[in-house]
Amino acid sequence: MEYITINGEQKPFRFSLRGLKRLEAATGKESFDKIMAGEQSGFGDTILLSERILFIGLSEGAKKAKEKFDMTVEQVEEAIDDGGMSFLEEIMGLFEKCVVSPK
Repeated sequence: MEYITINGEQKPFRFSLRGLKRLEAATGKESFDKIMAGEQSGFGDTILLSERILFIGLSEGAKKAKEKFDMTVEQVEEAIDDGGMSFLEEIMGLFEKCVVSPK
């Protein structure tokens, strides 16, 4: 499991089979296949994808850590807004790390 800092607090982040299924359901099969193939998306798509990845990864991380997950989509959006471009890169890096070498 990985961790990501949101509002100064370390939050568990995890992406496994269940998370991938949730991401596929949220993005659609065609977009999901492009994501998994590493094909570049437009900037707007990257932001939406990062939001979905962060929300799913945090909820799956909380479940694995046996913690309550009570963030809303709006709070996740706010965290991304506050974090800027480097935070988007961190989210995508964590996703890649989890998918390539799940723990």
